[in-house]
Amino acid sequence: MNPPRVRLTLTGPQSVRVGGAILIELTLTNDGPQPVLVNGRFAVAERADVEGQFEVSFDVRGADGATLSFLVDVDGFDPTPADLVALPPAGEHTGSVRLDRYFLIQGAGDYRVGATYHSAVPLERDGQRAFVGTLVAEPITITVAR
Repeated sequence: MNPPRVRLTLTGPQSVRVGGAILIELTLTNDGPQPVLVNGRFAVAERADVEGQFEVSFDVRGADGATLSFLVDVDGFDPTPADLVALPPAGEHTGSVRLDRYFLIQGAGDYRVGATYHSAVPLERDGQRAFVGTLVAEPITITVAR
């Protein structure tokens, strides 16, 4: 059997006002011909590869190209089979994250936002193993205006 083909995409607003909410949507898509189980939890941390406790990390770069610091101390825990989502071929699972809760985005300009999804815990449900691996989304640009 071929390994599952799963893709991560990232969408967000084209522009926001300084201090406004920045809602980012993460979508896992099954690009393969077989159904696949994915961890659909989207738990956010500074690094998503911390012992399987988190799935998503962001790379946010300011208008000057500098990487913004992650501001939150997050307690993590391993996902469970209840976090699994079955994706049929071409199926999608989408989750949302308020980026402004994790990064201080306060100056006007263009911000480059990238995301990495890392599912490391080998979960199973109904005899099927969930996708384990790392996916990187194409970065998006968000303009922050005064």
